Amino acid sequence: MRNSVELAVNVVTTGISTFVGADVGGVLGAQLGSVVPVFIADAVRRSGVRVASVAETSTALAGLNGESLKYWLETPRNAALFTEALNAAWQALDEDKLKTLSQALADGLTDDAVLELSRLRVRTTAALDSVHLLVLEFLTEPPRPERAGWSRQEILERFPSLGPGIDPVLSTLDQSGCLVDVSGYGGSSGRQASEYGSDYLEFVRRAGGVQVLTADEE
Repeated sequence: MRNSVELAVNVVTTGISTFVGADVGGVLGAQLGSVVPVFIADAVRRSGVRVASVAETSTALAGLNGESLKYWLETPRNAALFTEALNAAWQALDEDKLKTLSQALADGLTDDAVLELSRLRVRTTAALDSVHLLVLEFLTEPPRPERAGWSRQEILERFPSLGPGIDPVLSTLDQSGCLVDVSGYGGSSGRQASEYGSDYLEFVRRAGGVQVLTADEE
């Protein structure tokens, strides 16, 4: 793992130095050429640490040693889950996601029956940030009896600071399978957390990945 990270650092820093040197000249070019590679190298190093953390934590939770993990990875479906989880860890920017990814991978390591569900949870974790979880938790609440689901306007009233950003948030939740459209009397319709969405929130809580608390109105 360490050799792979060092190789990535060398490739990225060499490439960025060449890019900066070719496109920016003078004092600014020299400054960027010295600062940017250091920043990139540190970012790559930290990504490598996150990958190692998820790999080590998940195998510890699953009670596996190196030899048993090697045997487990010989199955393509298992290797696919492991790869997706580590790819997500590489891009994760906070500790919450690392805990959730570790638990999803550990579940797949210990129980073949939930392997595909674990892969879905890994993908969902990679796609969602804390703002998505806040909105999703709100959408698990039952709407008023006469309404079917929550309208866009009602969701926006609950999270006014999002403004037009509510649309990409809902779109991402949709694409992750966390929302459903529901219809009610008189042709009313709205959004609500799907069975998978509610289950995913419970999984996140179990993993200790984030304290999902619905934000108060400001």
